[in-house]
Amino acid sequence: MVTIPNVLGRPLSSLQFPFIWFNTEKKKIFRKAGGALQVLDETQYADLYTVFDPALLSIAVTGTNTVAVDASVSLTATGTYDDESSADLTTTATWTSSDETKAIVDNLGNVTGVAEGEVTITATVGAIASSAFAFTVTAA
Repeated sequence: MVTIPNVLGRPLSSLQFPFIWFNTEKKKIFRKAGGALQVLDETQYADLYTVFDPALLSIAVTGTNTVAVDASVSLTATGTYDDESSADLTTTATWTSSDETKAIVDNLGNVTGVAEGEVTITATVGAIASSAFAFTVTAA
């Protein structure tokens, strides 16, 4: 038995029960047992409960929006989920530049200026893409 003071950022007292929560990192299922959450073995209870991972709703790209030719800057991709949580998706996202003759972006969100001009940078995870992040490459 494990006691967790809050779940998904909300105190236990505010949650509707019966409540089942699946922690994807530790692969455990929790349910309320008295005033605490009880850890259940996911394989033993998989046929009794439908467990849902939070769904990704949107991705926001942040960081400086200007870089000089032959210089690099790092962008960050943050995902927002339907359980009101957020996560850094910078290393998970697929990054794209609208014009690689002006700026290239690697798989870690590092943008390198190639030639002066305007581009947009997008981060995508699965079917969810960020809004186009306007980016300017300036003279060195």
